[in-house]
Amino acid sequence: MVELDIDYTPDHALHPGKVLREEIEARGISPTALAAAMNQPRETVDALLAERHPINDDLAKAIQDALGLNAQTWINLQELHDHILALMAADQPAAQMQAEAD
Repeated sequence: MVELDIDYTPDHALHPGKVLREEIEARGISPTALAAAMNQPRETVDALLAERHPINDDLAKAIQDALGLNAQTWINLQELHDHILALMAADQPAAQMQAEAD
């Protein structure tokens, strides 16, 4: 197997709240209706859709119950988001040093 030596750090992280926002828009579901279907406070759903709140196990299960979308998918999206943010944070000093050197 060929091993590639690629040093790549993403420049953005997709928040699962954005994916959820696009999903409910495509289905024609309002945030209020989603909050009711998830049995969650509207403020929590608003914060999630605004990408200010992470998806935890309870919210992932509530999304699954409300929309029929697998809870593990939402947990995976959140973990990927968090991982990319960590990569970006770890790479930031290196990027700053490179920019200063240029």
